[in-house]
Amino acid sequence: MCTQGMNELQRVVLISPHVLCVYCDNDFVHGVVALANNPRRLEVLLHQSIGRSVSVVQTMLYYWPRGTHYWIAGVCRPSLSILNPFPGLYLAGEFVSDRQGSIEGALRCVLECIEMNEEVRR
Repeated sequence: MCTQGMNELQRVVLISPHVLCVYCDNDFVHGVVALANNPRRLEVLLHQSIGRSVSVVQTMLYYWPRGTHYWIAGVCRPSLSILNPFPGLYLAGEFVSDRQGSIEGALRCVLECIEMNEEVRR
């Protein structure tokens, strides 16, 4: 599950029933950095985003001060030849996903590569 645009969290990706990944960029990043030290406010925003109450037990934060996008999100969907350019080599990440510029895109692309690899094994 992934929510988008509900509040300053921008995107919340449900990794497992007990692990959530929050992604944001641009104008929202400094507010989210501050949330790492304010778990009660983070709980309120998560409740708004995913529609259920959560208890924040631990937060981990990594902030990339710079980033590069190769094309505008949603404008270009890479071909399968980009994901699998040579036999046995798969490229995965947000840069070749159908949701570029997001963690959800990176995760979706990894799953797509795994599925492609499983089809090859059959």
